[in-house]
Parts: sequence; C-alpha cells; structure tokens
Amino acid sequence: MHQLELERLEAQTDDQAAGFYRKIGFTVEPTESSWGRRYLCWLNHSTIHPAT
Repeated sequence: MHQLELERLEAQTDDQAAGFYRKIGFTVEPTESSWGRRYLCWLNHSTIHPAT
C-alpha cells in the first residue's frame, strides 16, 4: 500500500471469504446487495503503518 501511496484498500466479498479478510487485518461489515448478503472489507494504511 505504501508503494502505491494508497490510504485505504477496499473489497466486497461473500460469506465464504469474509473470515479470510478478517484474519489478514481487514475490518469487515455485513451489508445487503442485489446479490444478497455481502461483506464490505477495508484496510486503512494507518492500520498497517501506525504513525510514530
């Protein structure tokens, strides 16, 4: 993320992959969509590299 100068990385996933995103540090929140139950996942730059 630092090399690309990203502040936030976002993804959307289903029940099967939500646990994977949690395990690697993403914040995961359930949401409804036209495809049914989905999860919004995000990882903030500050989560990986806290300010010192």
